[in-house]
Amino acid sequence: MTVDYVLDILHQMMLLAGLLVLPLLGLGMAIGLLVAIFQAATHLQEATLNFLPKLLVVGGVLFFAGGWYLDRLLIFTTTVLTEVARIAPGNF
Repeated sequence: MTVDYVLDILHQMMLLAGLLVLPLLGLGMAIGLLVAIFQAATHLQEATLNFLPKLLVVGGVLFFAGGWYLDRLLIFTTTVLTEVARIAPGNF
């Protein structure tokens, strides 16, 4: 296993992590901004008003896209483990 191969796996891992986290963070930030604007306009400073919509949106994204998330993770994990077993068959 060469250094280039390990760096390629790490690069793929970072891209996958970014791909999986981006929808959750993006929607969470967008909802947080909308709630903050609403709170500023109405002078409501309730902590749960900021937390609950973000929790519901992130939960909804995970509920509806959870299969896709799991599929992407399984493909990556299977690929990495197959390649490692192919490169070093006697070590495992």
